[in-house]
Amino acid sequence: MPPRAFIITIALLAPLAASFAATGEGEDAPAPPQFLPAARSVSNWRAQAGGNLDLAPERAQALASGVHEKSVTRCVRLNNYWCVKGVGWNGMLAADAEGHAAFASAEEGAAVAALLLRRYYMSYSRRSAQAIVSRWAPAECRVVRLASRPSASAIPLPPIRPGAKSPPGIAQSRAKLGPGPAPKATPDALSTRGVSQTLRARWMARGHGKIAKAQPRTRIAERLPPLMRAPSIAVGLGEKPMAMPDLKLASLAMPGPELDRRDPARPEPVRPIINCDSETNRLKAYAQKASAGVAASPDEDLALFTPEGEPTPNLARVMENMSAVEIGPLRADKAVIAAGIARAMAAIRQAQGAAEQASR
Repeated sequence: MPPRAFIITIALLAPLAASFAATGEGEDAPAPPQFLPAARSVSNWRAQAGGNLDLAPERAQALASGVHEKSVTRCVRLNNYWCVKGVGWNGMLAADAEGHAAFASAEEGAAVAALLLRRYYMSYSRRSAQAIVSRWAPAECRVVRLASRPSASAIPLPPIRPGAKSPPGIAQSRAKLGPGPAPKATPDALSTRGVSQTLRARWMARGHGKIAKAQPRTRIAERLPPLMRAPSIAVGLGEKPMAMPDLKLASLAMPGPELDRRDPARPEPVRPIINCDSETNRLKAYAQKASAGVAASPDEDLALFTPEGEPTPNLARVMENMSAVEIGPLRADKAVIAAGIARAMAAIRQAQGAAEQASR
């Protein structure tokens, strides 16, 4: 027997020997694999890793015996070498806090990965590595928050020389925006003598006569009457009628400098900005590695399946490349990938046969 096959056999028999030692007799069947929430792993992950990862015989033996466990990634402990997420998969025992599935064996995890790739390729028309990876491991962008812009009270105003008159509007701006009480307005020659300094102009400038008060800029009421409600779309055809709230004119006001001048102490809402630069680079590197040896670029068709849905040799190569990224520096063995693809296709043919019999 070759050394690697012998070590794999020993690794697979390790859980059985442990169960015999615990019970003290060899007549009972070994306990089925279970998900251990505290350890966030499956009980037989060591034996599965020793027999289904592309490892040297010494490393496989050390891994099966419990050595170097800290260097093993989370998905290896879940018998999920492609970090598949979801619920309801065949052979799935449970899921961790982030939704990664825990499988009873690595072969079942490989079968689910093959089924998922077939669904992406045949049903969703995701043919390139870039299209598959962007859905398989979507980007997790960071939210960067910007500081709010300075309020109107912080806007610098030009200094005024002693004895010089203020430019038009500066005194009013300083009274509204600047700290301290507003300065008292002193009458000038125009306000006391009027235009052309005639008798009537001076009399009108002192406040005599019937001078109309300044009219507001608009006579639109602050609160508009309720508008006519529009009917809901397709009422009675399955859609429930929606209550239409009253629209207030104040809700249409947009934040701007004029609002800051009204209330300088009011903070402006922070505008979040999403940054995906690092995730974009990660997805590009992932797609490049997944398509290595299969396509010239990550944007080309990988040709994973025939038009009839049968797998091609490229599927096994892409699955091997993807496992090297998901559980790197480890990778799934070619044997478990081939067994998983065969298991997945057998399940598909069985489902198709059952559907044909049901349609007869």
